[in-house]
Formats: sequence, structure tokens, C-alpha cells
Amino acid sequence: LPNLLAIMGGISISFIFMQGNPTAIENHLNHANMAMWFGPFVVASLLHLLITLPVLHRIQPKALFPRLLLRLGLHYAWAYAFCYLAHQLYYGGFGQFNEGTVAPAVSDAALVLAIIMTAIYFFIHRNATVEDSPSPEQAFIALWLLGLGALSISAFGQGLFLKFGPQRMQVFLWLPLCILTAQGLAQLKPTLRKTSLTLLYSGGITSILIATVCFQAGHGLAPWPNLRTMWMTEADAEALKHLGQGRVIALAPMSDVIVRQKGNPVEFGIGSFNLTQTPFAEAHKLNEAYFSLRDFADEDGGIAGRGWVMVSDTWPIGKERMQQIERGPNVKVVFKKGNAAVYFIRNKVTPDNTENPPSANPSR
Repeated sequence: LPNLLAIMGGISISFIFMQGNPTAIENHLNHANMAMWFGPFVVASLLHLLITLPVLHRIQPKALFPRLLLRLGLHYAWAYAFCYLAHQLYYGGFGQFNEGTVAPAVSDAALVLAIIMTAIYFFIHRNATVEDSPSPEQAFIALWLLGLGALSISAFGQGLFLKFGPQRMQVFLWLPLCILTAQGLAQLKPTLRKTSLTLLYSGGITSILIATVCFQAGHGLAPWPNLRTMWMTEADAEALKHLGQGRVIALAPMSDVIVRQKGNPVEFGIGSFNLTQTPFAEAHKLNEAYFSLRDFADEDGGIAGRGWVMVSDTWPIGKERMQQIERGPNVKVVFKKGNAAVYFIRNKVTPDNTENPPSANPSR
């Protein structure tokens, strides 16, 4: 009960804080809609799962309700695994990037199968005597792992459950999984225990080393380059020096670099998901559209109707689009080198805008 109250209290406090920015709630409900990918999770934790599953099957709380939840969670895991394999075999999805389609397709069927399996199990064992084998803490850890694990991989209601962002629950899985793995190791024979520990340590250390080397690779070599802001070209570093005060339009992740290094407000960045008053999808669409190559004949500044525009050399947009921006009305080229450029767009509506942009080094 104290643990449950603590969890509910944390959820309530988070909900109260999120009320301060309704747009953030909308962004989470509409765009953080993803379940944890089942295949990569199994691959990453395969040895842990093989050691933990026997422990989970041996846990038999004497109280009916915890035992019911425990069995339902176990049966749901097995049913989901069966449906996952069937889905991937039917659609030929092994080794392909279709993990995101699995949860909406199989969650409801897996839940129905789990309920049927649980009903059959309790019917078969209706007269069995149950001894309270685990401690309350062990039963709680097992329910913690199975409950949040089941929710994190699921998309009940043909995907409606995805609005709650179930993939975020995966961060709470590793602690109970490691605790139960340690209990499972203690129950193995000495030789098997040493072998399992060797595999766990060697696999874990190797994975950490490979991941570290991979993610610390140079720009263009590491995965997800649009989320990495620790590298930039010398041209971008020079361009940053020419930004003055005021709002900036730039592609993410350069917009995030501008916020951190210069302190300017930006139209869109990675942090827009939680910190903007404009819905994330709308802000992202407008920002991407501004830097896209298109007919510029009637362009009057768009979202860059005033203030600064920075084009990155690290994440370039192409010479043609840069030329289009430069031909736009009220555009002043402040700096240009390689694929990097800084423009200042004067607002025709605001009378106090001068011909020259604000100084990049204002006196304080």
C-alpha cells in the first residue's frame, strides 16, 4: 500500500505540473504515441529474461487478487510473444523497421488470449492448495515488472492506448528485472551461475563500449545526427557570433545550439515539445516549410516576418533555398560562409525597425 500511494502521488504531482502548459499535454497525447518495441527489448534483455522467467513462475502469492494479476501478466507476456512472432512471420518483418506497427496489431488479441489462458489456469488449479511462497516484497517486484512491462509494449483499443505514451514506462522495468535476475542467479547451480554471470558481464560491458564508441563518432557517422549538437563546423561557429538580439528561425538542432550558446528565443527546437505555447506539429511543420525549396514569388517572410534567420553549414538546406531567402523582401545578408548564413529580416509593419539589425555584441 505505501508503494502504491507513492506511485499515485508521483503521478498526481506530475499531472498538476503539466497543467501549467496545456500545449505540452496536447503534444504528449498526440505525438508521444509509441509503445516500446518488443523485439529490441527481448534482444537487449534476453539473458535476463531467461533467468527471470523461472523465478516469476515460482512466485505464488496466497492472496487471490495478487495471484490473479501475476498470472494474467505472465500469460499476457507469453500471448504477446506468440502474437508478435505470428505477426512478424506473416508480414516478413524480421530485420525490418516495422516494429512500430506490431503493438496496435497484436495487443488486443494478446489480451484476449491472456484472459482465456488465465481462466483455464485457475479452472485447472481450482482445488490446489497454495502456499504463500514469496515475501510481499518479492510479489510486489514481480507485479511491478509484469504490470509496467505489459503496459509499455501495448496499444490497446487498436492503438488508442498509445495516446498515453506507454513506451515511457520502460524506464521503470530495469530495476525489477535486475532484482529478479539476481534472485534467479542465486538459485542456479554453481557452474551455470558462473557461466551466466560471465555472459551477463561480458555482454553488458561490450554493449556499453560499442554504444559509447558509436554515439561518440564524428558528425555524419553516428546515428540520429539531427539530435546531436556536440559537433558543428567552423562556419557555424562564426555565424553564431553574428547573431544579435531577438528571435531566430533555424532548423533543429541548430536552434537548440543557439538557445544554449546565445540565449536567443527560437521559433522551433527539440525543447518545443514541452516548452512552447504552439502545438508541436504545427510549429515543426511551419519551421520545416520555411527552409524547404519552393516557389518564393509571393514570399513575405512567412514565420520569419521579423528577426533573424540562421542557415547551418552542419545541417545545410541547399544553395537554391538560400538564394530564395536572399531574394525575399526586407532580407539583409549579415554573414555568409560556405553553407552557413545569417540573415536579418526587417518587419515592414513595425515602424521602429531600422535598416540595420540589432548588434551582435550589445553594450550592457
